[in-house]
Amino acid sequence: MPFPRFSVVIPTREGAHTLKYTLQTCLGQDFDDYEVVVCDNHSSPATRELVEGLASPRIKYVRSEKPLSMSSNWELAVAHAAGEFVTVLGDDDGLLPHALALLDRLLRELKVPAIRWAAAFYLWPSIALPGEANYLRIPLDRRLRFLDGRAVMASVIAFEPCYTTLPMLYNSVVQRSLLDALRRKVGRLFRNRYPDVCSGFLLAHEAGRYASLGLPMTVAGLSDKSVGVGHHFMPEKSSIGAEFLKLNAEEGVRTQKGIPDLHVFPVVPVADCFQVAKEALFPEEALTLDRKTLTTHCVWCLRTDSLDQWQRCLATLRASLADDPELVNWFDATFAEFPPSVSGPLRLRSDLMGSDGENLHLGTDAFGVADVAGAAELCGKILCHDRVAVSALLRSAEELSEAERLRLELNEKEAAIQKLEEVAEAYRQTLASRTQQLQQVAEAYRQTLEERNQQLQEVDRQLQRLRRLTRYPRAIVRVFRAVVRTLSRGGKRAA
Repeated sequence: MPFPRFSVVIPTREGAHTLKYTLQTCLGQDFDDYEVVVCDNHSSPATRELVEGLASPRIKYVRSEKPLSMSSNWELAVAHAAGEFVTVLGDDDGLLPHALALLDRLLRELKVPAIRWAAAFYLWPSIALPGEANYLRIPLDRRLRFLDGRAVMASVIAFEPCYTTLPMLYNSVVQRSLLDALRRKVGRLFRNRYPDVCSGFLLAHEAGRYASLGLPMTVAGLSDKSVGVGHHFMPEKSSIGAEFLKLNAEEGVRTQKGIPDLHVFPVVPVADCFQVAKEALFPEEALTLDRKTLTTHCVWCLRTDSLDQWQRCLATLRASLADDPELVNWFDATFAEFPPSVSGPLRLRSDLMGSDGENLHLGTDAFGVADVAGAAELCGKILCHDRVAVSALLRSAEELSEAERLRLELNEKEAAIQKLEEVAEAYRQTLASRTQQLQQVAEAYRQTLEERNQQLQEVDRQLQRLRRLTRYPRAIVRVFRAVVRTLSRGGKRAA
């Protein structure tokens, strides 16, 4: 298989006991043109022994020379993918039985560089969170939509939809040529602690338009070996979480400047991944992360066990704003009196079983499901994966496209109205400013005129005074002349 249709890439570290079932879902596909890449992150011999024991020509086994960070292992794994389309599967996740066959038919019809989907969610019996085991959530949406990558990015960094609406390699099939082009632009595809979310932002930007499928193609599992559980939900108790941070630190991977280094899921990973993607791929574009929105959502999503931990988290948040005094002042004014939240760990499992209209919530122990292979099989049966009509999905896309077109037209009109309102407001402010300037100029002229009038009045007074002074000397001259004339006449008579 030099160039298979699909590459299913599975990065793994010490996960042989769950990888066994993940590979079972991969090798059980009713589709032939694909490969499975198992990238062993320097695990114990159990992983290699598992792969060799399966003796499948589909499986390509790769092993790192030393323990790598998760992102570096993903980078190594994806680099060995030869398929036309690539997806990444966790070593405790599963493919639904007819996923590749259905994706192949959709890709032939849609001609898009990527299809993302809403994954089912499974909590293994071994998960290290009390009260969370044996749970399966199945999305019930069967619609097919087309999304604009940049619009999705903007809404995700505003924390409106879930970050899984991005075309992450973890819940999408992506054309390998797009990955190659992206790699030529930025070097590494996975650039921080969170390779799945980071790939979502990079691919959303580069793909532009992509298909989004409500019907799940994979089951995202969480088990006792899940890095996500150890890092996000048991940060001070899990050896897996500690190793995750250690391997990243050894490779110099740190949280981006301005992003609080807190275990606040998914807010911090989303913010950090967006900043990484922006710096690498679109630093000059106007799309930016609002730090007030980020900080506010961090506070809302903080889950702490004690008042002391709450205060330490707030101090970390405040420190992340230290480069901007205005933001620090805003933080102090907004959160100084904010009531502390001591809420305990986040719940992953729904308290209510059954359908809520959007998802079906099941207790898997009632169905005899004990691993992700069983969960994937159960999903396929409930969703009738083998009888999904591509034509029906395409019709839903056409209907949604028309609705989307109308919605976009409405959004454009609303945007145009908003723009006109902004222009009108700018004109109003300009007119107010010009009016104020004219009033100031008029007032200045009035004051100048008053000063000139006062000066003229003063000059007039001085002139009048001079006239009065000059009037007396003339009178004296006339008298003197009269005296001289009189004396002259008297002298003549005497002669």
